Amino acid sequence: MKKTGIIYATNKEYLTITLASMLSLLECNKDKKLRIYFMTENLTSDDYQLIEKISKNYPLVKLSIHPIECYHIDQYKIPGWQNTQAANARLFFERILDNKLDEVEEVLYLDSDTIIVDDLSELSQYSGSIYAALDNVDHGYIEQLGVTRYFNSGVLKINIDWWKKGNVENRIIRFVRDNPLKRLSYPDQDVLNCVLENDICELPMNYNLPPSINIMNNLVLSIHCKKTDKDIENIKKAKQNPKILHSYGLLGIKPWTHNAINPYNEIFRKYIYEVNPEFELQELSGMKQFLSDNPSLFNYLFLLKSYTPDYFQRLAKNSMTLCKKNKTSKNNKYHD
Repeated sequence: MKKTGIIYATNKEYLTITLASMLSLLECNKDKKLRIYFMTENLTSDDYQLIEKISKNYPLVKLSIHPIECYHIDQYKIPGWQNTQAANARLFFERILDNKLDEVEEVLYLDSDTIIVDDLSELSQYSGSIYAALDNVDHGYIEQLGVTRYFNSGVLKINIDWWKKGNVENRIIRFVRDNPLKRLSYPDQDVLNCVLENDICELPMNYNLPPSINIMNNLVLSIHCKKTDKDIENIKKAKQNPKILHSYGLLGIKPWTHNAINPYNEIFRKYIYEVNPEFELQELSGMKQFLSDNPSLFNYLFLLKSYTPDYFQRLAKNSMTLCKKNKTSKNNKYHD
């Protein structure tokens, strides 16, 4: 990874989580010369000092911090994610990092909610363009978006020269401008898939292993692979030899919340508490709280979802959305 830079994008709310990810990277790659680039939003001078304090414990690490506010990413009309443009910064890393990219040939973008559990040297074999692992989204969403494959943008291996020559950032801007009515449920990820659908090469899932796959037994995994046209043997290998854990999906029940169902709780919290010993786990509410406190029920519903065809899942989801809209409409009527 001598010529590969590591990119994180974060804001104040996610800083501790991001630093936990960075700490896991540093611990698993102590003998590597790492160049780390932090693209940040709304951080204070104390926050910057905390980032630098952690990195200084690793003499082979070179770190730089790049605030994104002056780039006004919102001008491109890409919807934010959870009221922040930090996630969209990955789409514009070329202009944000600018001449810093002269130091490296490739970059590895990592989401804040990733934990590295092994040496990443073997990633060097995936080079020349852009690599990402397939996402766990159902076929219905893929069809709705208008693509044939759908990749997760939480771990991206990108050749910088390829990215620049392909004029990717301007292609992204044009796509969003020319498709103002396009529904983007996962903005940066959806845009990346729509613009680079035919360019993205597949990265093995052990470099982006979600908790939902991790908790599947062989029977459920077999059903899942048949539904999603995934190679079960490759996924089994990923589970046996994980490199990067990525806590996405699972109803949004994250390891830094009070829950008893996320299989990544222990490893995430280990690093979180090393960053901040006084970190307080977040409280869930409603159905998430109920399910997170009842692992047996959650596992039953998870198994049921695996057996249920996508069509019926979408039908149920649409019905719930319609009920919520009707309820909101009635409440507004009463308020009037």
